[in-house]
Amino acid sequence: MNVLNDWREQIDRVDRSLVELLNQRVGAVLALAPLKRQYGRPIREPDREREVLANIRGANRGPLSSAALERVFEAVMDEMRAIQNSEDG
Repeated sequence: MNVLNDWREQIDRVDRSLVELLNQRVGAVLALAPLKRQYGRPIREPDREREVLANIRGANRGPLSSAALERVFEAVMDEMRAIQNSEDG
């Protein structure tokens, strides 16, 4: 069972790192939101979203498929838009 716990601890560490990175991304999004408003840019920019997805496909070395990563990042971008929209209210 010790090996199982070791792997679970590693997964927990990775999860904590992902949380930290996602919160860093939110910080960048929150810094960007006022600039978008200042320049009259919409919260949702489909061209930029396509660029983000292309970037993650290019960075992907597996084993997670690019399609799976795209679904994850689409969910992340949905949340980022929601955060930016809540800042407008």
